[in-house]
Amino acid sequence: MKLIHCSDIHLDSPLCSRLPGRLASERRSELRSAFAALLRRAEGEGARAVIVAGDLFDGSPSPAGVNFVIGEVAAHPGVDLLYLPGNHDTAADSLLEESALPENLHIFPAGFSTVDYDGVVIGAVRGSLSEYEPRFDPSRKNILVLHGQIADSATGDDSIVPRALADHAIDYAALGHIHSYKSGKIDDRGIWCYSGCPAARGFDECGERGFVLLETDTPSGKINSEFIPLGGRVFHDISLPLDGISDVHALRERAQAALTDIQSDDILRFTLTGSRDPSLSSYAEYLKSAFGGIYAHFEVKDRSRIAIDPADYEGDISVRGEFVRLVFANESLSDEERDLLLSIGLRTLDGERPEH
Repeated sequence: MKLIHCSDIHLDSPLCSRLPGRLASERRSELRSAFAALLRRAEGEGARAVIVAGDLFDGSPSPAGVNFVIGEVAAHPGVDLLYLPGNHDTAADSLLEESALPENLHIFPAGFSTVDYDGVVIGAVRGSLSEYEPRFDPSRKNILVLHGQIADSATGDDSIVPRALADHAIDYAALGHIHSYKSGKIDDRGIWCYSGCPAARGFDECGERGFVLLETDTPSGKINSEFIPLGGRVFHDISLPLDGISDVHALRERAQAALTDIQSDDILRFTLTGSRDPSLSSYAEYLKSAFGGIYAHFEVKDRSRIAIDPADYEGDISVRGEFVRLVFANESLSDEERDLLLSIGLRTLDGERPEH
């Protein structure tokens, strides 16, 4: 039997603080498309169910968002949706309870509960592991669904301590809450795994996103798991060091070399690092003009420092020279504080608007 494990879709996420207005609206639609694509993929793979390990929604979902989920699930009657609400789903229950749910949509209730599929048991703990202990039959293949944070010790209700799950007859723990794919060992029998989010919402979720495909009928007797990219546009945050660059031509060449295999529909940010030659001004604006029209969205974040030799400003009779001398004369500043102050001040004197 095949199953799909996914999590953290965050439907109806506002995204306004992460992306500009037009792109935020597009991305909200794309999150819905990602959910629909998961169900189509499950049907195409012949998967029996899609496990959502929390945060299907983001905060208070709209009635339209809830109706969208119900409609998509109903459109795939051969695929069950097994949904464990996460910490961002707190307002979803009431809207779902008021709706006529399709038979293939199962919401795990509070506590520990299970769904049985011909020898494969899928159980979920909705609540704290310290309050509800998962109990499985060791003779069955068992999947545990949780939403929380992997930790070395229990520090809160959302703590998941792998060694505390050992010897519980768990073959695979389908986790949600962390937005990147990660996995690790529970014991000799089982593993834990975060599927990550199927579609990114910002530059903190760069790279390929997707789901985990599970196969329960294997020669080894273990549950096989494989991360599968879902496709769609990808976020990229590329570090671009400015060391050794003294003109815009060299800057363009270095930037171009970093853009291999990035698609025009992707969302891109250059994060500028290293030491910048003070004579190189308006570099962020140059990059935006050179690459801004190529990608779906392009931005530049400045984390570089201006390389300054104080000896070059000893005889400089100007506001710029006086500013540099005053900064270097302030012995209370740390090296990092001095570099930051020089960077912001000199770029301001150049008419730029530095980002820090």
